[in-house]
Amino acid sequence: MEKRGLGLQKIKIKDKILDNCLVVTFSMSERTEELNDLCFQKLGFKNRITLSTSDGFHDKFLKFAELACKSEYDFFIRNDADRLVFSGILNLLDMMIKDERLSWTTGTYYDYLMNRFRCGTPSIHRRDNLQFLVDNPSLMKDVQKPEATFANSIKDKFKIRDVEIFTNLHEYDQYPSKVCNAFLNRLCRGHYPRLYDDNYLNGLPEHYKRAVKHAFTIYDRDGPKNSIKFKDFSFLDQNIEPLEERDLETLYRTYENLYQKLRGSKE
Repeated sequence: MEKRGLGLQKIKIKDKILDNCLVVTFSMSERTEELNDLCFQKLGFKNRITLSTSDGFHDKFLKFAELACKSEYDFFIRNDADRLVFSGILNLLDMMIKDERLSWTTGTYYDYLMNRFRCGTPSIHRRDNLQFLVDNPSLMKDVQKPEATFANSIKDKFKIRDVEIFTNLHEYDQYPSKVCNAFLNRLCRGHYPRLYDDNYLNGLPEHYKRAVKHAFTIYDRDGPKNSIKFKDFSFLDQNIEPLEERDLETLYRTYENLYQKLRGSKE
């Protein structure tokens, strides 16, 4: 009976921690928006908000900071709707809980287009760095890497860490228009060809290849752009249907299995 009681106590502690977290997802109506939300639901996160507007990233981030600072929560997960998040986010949260000095931490993801692990969203924040942004909103700039630019500007004031904790899959099952915008921004940041393999890109499904090809066309025509705001490439989405609600559970299991397989290869 004692052991069972301790087990129940641990569950209650976990639930209490998750109840003290707010998940805020930035969305541009990504194809995986509902699947993304299901991933957090499966992990036990009850407090979830999706910012699904046409605002630029810097505007969304300022809204996220303001919302967080007005809330009753202590931990804030900033997430994107193109990410399928699994159990690693709980390990990242545990790290935040154990180190009270840690203000902002980010793990790693596996990127479908890059075919590799990278450091990136979702990140977990405490209120302190977000309050600093609310008080100094000019630190969130409309540039190619607004989040990293903000982090660099406050790294001497707050403890910020990037860690090797695998949290999510990125760019799977997206609309071609979104893939095109994402790849165009990568071109503007100088990530190609450094982070990509042409042989792998040439083996992608046709709708992904069209999206990548069009990103090259726009970049060659217009050159780099300073902002990460999306352009209207919706014509690329012809014949690509939204994910069906009835398929979400099956897709969740498929991607959770892939996540676990990749996690095993990383360990």
